[in-house]
Formats: sequence, C-alpha cells, structure tokens
Amino acid sequence: MKIGYSAISAIAMGIVLTGCQLPSVPTYTVEVTESQQKLMKRLSKDQGTLKAAMAETTTRSWNPYHGTQVEYLAADGKTFLWYPGNSILLSGSWKTQNVETQTRADHEGKKFVASNIGYICFKYGSNSYNPVTGQQGGSWQCQPGHQYFFHSNEVVKGDVLGLSNGQLPFVMPKKVRFSLSELHMRTKGQEQAPESFSYVWKNGE
Repeated sequence: MKIGYSAISAIAMGIVLTGCQLPSVPTYTVEVTESQQKLMKRLSKDQGTLKAAMAETTTRSWNPYHGTQVEYLAADGKTFLWYPGNSILLSGSWKTQNVETQTRADHEGKKFVASNIGYICFKYGSNSYNPVTGQQGGSWQCQPGHQYFFHSNEVVKGDVLGLSNGQLPFVMPKKVRFSLSELHMRTKGQEQAPESFSYVWKNGE
C-alpha cells in the first residue's frame, strides 16, 4: 500500500543534503517577523541546539498543496506523521546533523571549519511517497533547521495529541486548515481548547 506523506520537512521544500534536487513543487508565500528570523537561526545554530529544541515536540504545518500535517518527534529518533487522507499514522525517523557553512585557512594554509549550521533530517518507509512531487520514501531528506521552522506553523513541547501510541485519531480531511488547539479538542473530546501549549515556535500565519 502506498502511503502519502510530505514530511513537514525537505520534501515540501525541495531541498536535500545530498545535493540531489527533488522534483519542483508549487511555491507559496510565508511571512515572518525579524524577531522570528532571529529565533529560527538561534534554534538551529548547530545540531545539538536543534536536537534539544525538537526532541519530544509536536509540529503542525499547513500549505495549500498538502493541507494540515501534524508530526510528533520522539526523543529516541522516531516520528509519527499524521498526513491528510491517510488511514494510518506514518512512522519514520528523524535526526539532526551539522553542515559546514564556512571554512577558513590558518596561517599554515590548513583548512578548518569556521561555522556550522544545524540540519534536520527525516526518513520514511520505501512504501511512502509525496503525492505532490511523486518523491519516493526510503532515504534521508534534510534541510536547514531554520527553513524547517519557516514552513512550520506551530511547534510545541510534548506529544499533545498522543500520536506516539501509533493510533490514528481520525482521517485528516484533505486541504483543511486546523490548529493544534482545534485538533486537541477534537481528539480529546473537549469543548474548550487547552489553556496553553509550551511553544518552541509559532508563526502568525
């Protein structure tokens, strides 16, 4: 069975660490403030900082091509992706790593790394694919951490929707915009939204 995914990650961005360009995807506009730009860069300044920020978080993203996607990133490197139209949660893996952004030479001409940037990477099963690009799963797809935040609407601490149990709350309607609060109320059977989430990142959409 082929399972759709977008990976709230490099798939939606067309960026891969290996240098292999993914099929082109439609673009759309996302706006962030100057303070948000600084936060994105601070959270992804290196792989350790990025890993600490993203471990045990739930991310929600929305775009007009995939709809609402939600993913829980466990501390042990497992992921649980809730993708529109899927009848099951898509399990995968995530990791962070450093990528050299600048190298310099010392007085003897020996090169050394002057700075790194944290990248976040995702891998899903070979039976999965991106419905928009046609990209097949089964290999790591990576992108700079700040770009991951750029295309994420909410990142909160904790498994707030209980996705780590592997059970799909319900089939997510395609191309419908939900907030985490709305999904929380629906999955928990509550009439009121939770008082607050512990946000790592949030944009104004």
